[in-house]
Amino acid sequence: MTHVYLSAALMAEVASEVMDCLVTEVCLADVLRTDDPVLTAAMAAISHEAAQQAMGGPLYVETVARGLIIHLLRRYAAIMQRGPAASSGLGPAQCRIIRDHIDAHLAERLDLAGMAAQLGMTPCLFARQFRISFGSPAYAWVTARRLERARRMLAETGASIKQIAAECGFADQAHLTRLFARELGVTPAAYCRALH
Repeated sequence: MTHVYLSAALMAEVASEVMDCLVTEVCLADVLRTDDPVLTAAMAAISHEAAQQAMGGPLYVETVARGLIIHLLRRYAAIMQRGPAASSGLGPAQCRIIRDHIDAHLAERLDLAGMAAQLGMTPCLFARQFRISFGSPAYAWVTARRLERARRMLAETGASIKQIAAECGFADQAHLTRLFARELGVTPAAYCRALH
């Protein structure tokens, strides 16, 4: 006999991603006996992987578990939704929170998971709602904010381009130079020379 335990948090996360809205609760139907080949195959794959302990095992099990959850949602679940659908984008307070978070952490590594956590959302749902609200993907918006801060620092401080690159979250001076030139049509050094 094989028992597979799927956490309520993972069920809600997958349901939120699949349905493009915040799902707070998933109630599975109380089914005692069923002949479901998808369930049988998923449980066999998870059981086999647990016995093998092979490379990439946890990732493999999570992938199978997510597929299993989608199947359960389709066939055996009642889903409770909260909040607006993803098509409505982020609310004004959420936009302010994420804008402030990004500005406060531009020098650091920013990723979807970390930004989504600020709003208690899954990365997939956050990415869709961010794009609707801000008009671009999160990575592009963050890059634009970094470039704007670099432009201001070049104009208002005597900091070196290397220091500005670090304080604005670019990998290095070359990374800043490449993106600055692509977006503004001039290198940071040439921009500084034109200002002074």
